[in-house]
Amino acid sequence: MVREGKTFRMAVNVHEIDLHDDEFQRIERSQEFQATLWAERMRFYNEIAASPGRTKTAIAGIVTISIQKLFDAGEYEKVVEACLKLAKIEGWMGAENTVNIFENVSAKDYEAARKELLALLGNPSEADSGPGESQLN
Repeated sequence: MVREGKTFRMAVNVHEIDLHDDEFQRIERSQEFQATLWAERMRFYNEIAASPGRTKTAIAGIVTISIQKLFDAGEYEKVVEACLKLAKIEGWMGAENTVNIFENVSAKDYEAARKELLALLGNPSEADSGPGESQLN
């Protein structure tokens, strides 16, 4: 029931269990049934969370397939929202919905690019100084 996402009524019907409606209601509302259902759901969720296949890449794949299905259904606003969520999952956007263009740039890479740019601009003396030092002169 938990693994297949079925309701209690669906499970009763699939297994062809003969229950009167009042008996069905009594079982479904009982504290013992609810506690057991809760425990089984938590056990199932823990199993899924601990799965080695549950990765960021797998989640991105699920989102990508969902985006395609939304697109095919003409749900374009939902496609845009889902694309933004995918961008966050992939780390392409920061916390405030800004694109992170420096994601894989180290401080060393940044400093080398800064020096090269300053040299191209004709400020070789500033290229030799550290960040902010040229502003003090």
